Amino acid sequence: MTLFAVPSLRDALESDSLKTSVTRIVSTASRLDHEAARERTDMMLHLDVDEGLVWTTSADMTPEARRDRRKQALQFPKDVRITGMSRFDGTGLHGDEAVIRFHGRGYRNPSIVYLARGDDYFTLIFEPFLPGVIVREGRVRHDEIR
Repeated sequence: MTLFAVPSLRDALESDSLKTSVTRIVSTASRLDHEAARERTDMMLHLDVDEGLVWTTSADMTPEARRDRRKQALQFPKDVRITGMSRFDGTGLHGDEAVIRFHGRGYRNPSIVYLARGDDYFTLIFEPFLPGVIVREGRVRHDEIR
């Protein structure tokens, strides 16, 4: 029995790394929405595409505090990668770091983030005025959202 159970358990744990990463970004975005509104200051969600890192900062942080926050970034599992980010107008990521701004006035930059593990993709859609993050399985193009 163990010979049959171990491979399927391993496969289940590996496939969950992508879903876990999606959940972490969604919960972080929710926290930033609330913090930005409560503190009435802009909050930023940073995504480092090359290194697979995610961290947050606020507009009122010093440069040193921002560097410290990046050092404490969440590292995605090795098999999960950020495959890109774009705005709703189709403009893509420039450089290796993307930033989604959560404004203290209750809105955020409309953005799309793509996460992948092998051939499995998730699309995370950050609508400007809607709470939460829309998560879709697969890779959804910006022109398919509306």
